[in-house]
This record gives sequence, structure tokens and C-alpha cells, in this order.
Amino acid sequence: MRQSNDLWGRARLEPAEILERLAGRGCYVVPHGGRGGKPSPAGTPADIAHALASSQHTIGKMVALAIVFQSSASFQSIIDQTYAEHLRALQHAPQYAKMLEGPRCARLRLVIQFVMNDLVWPKRAERNATRAKAMKMRKGDFGQIYRYVVSYLEAEAKNAASDARDFLYGD
Repeated sequence: MRQSNDLWGRARLEPAEILERLAGRGCYVVPHGGRGGKPSPAGTPADIAHALASSQHTIGKMVALAIVFQSSASFQSIIDQTYAEHLRALQHAPQYAKMLEGPRCARLRLVIQFVMNDLVWPKRAERNATRAKAMKMRKGDFGQIYRYVVSYLEAEAKNAASDARDFLYGD
């Protein structure tokens, strides 16, 4: 059993373990060929995908599926669905209105793409200063928007993972 608080301890985790960590409940023990550990009641990755699909959080289940299976297949639909919502919310805030107006609103799509890359493959993360410079944004402004999008997508993924865990384990 691992004593670390690191969500992504190994390079490749089992889908059931990632689901447990996303849901934030309990401790998952990796089964070792019949000795030690407990087998996952979830069974196969298909069972986990089915449980995540049963969630009512549309964006959350897509983000959770991308994180659990470490796949970028749904990135474009996640970006499309979250873009309009974030753009509306951020444009009503006076500090972001000028930063995201007109042709600059494409910056938000890039920030969402960076967030998804970091959530799915956290070991490949770049420094925010490098990203901000590439996008011609101030580092502080980029950091604020990045944190806003990260908190939203993580909350959605945790809600979907919690629903899936309840579906699988009947809690």
C-alpha cells in the first residue's frame, strides 16, 4: 500500500485505481497475482467506462474518461463544450474582458488544451511562464485563467468519478 499523497505515483496506473483517487475516497490496493491486495470489484476497464458513462455530469464524465484511460480522443469535444461557458464567465469579469476579446478569445481554447494535457499527462507539464510567453500573455493573467479552468475541470471530473464509484460499489 502506498503512503504517498501523489495522485499519479506511477507512470501507468490501473483504471480502477485512478477512479478511486479521482473520487477521493479510500485507498485502492493493487492486486498482486492472488497474494496481498484486494481485487477491484470494478473488474475490467469496460466496467469503469460504463460506470463513468452513467454519470449525469456531461463534461465531468468526458474529463474523467480522458484521465482514467489517459487518452486525448475526447479533448476537442471537451474544449468545445467548456469554451462557451468559460468565455461567458470570464468576459463578465472586468480583469479578463480585454484579455479575451475579439481574436484573443482563442487563448482560452489553448488554456483549456493545456489544462487537459496536464490533467491527463501530468509528468509532461511545462512551466506556465513558457506557455504564457508563447501565447503572448502576462504570466499572472495566464496563471489566473489556468487556475480557474483547472479548478472547474477537476471539480467536474471528481463529481463524475464519485458518481461512477457509487455506481460500481453501491456506496
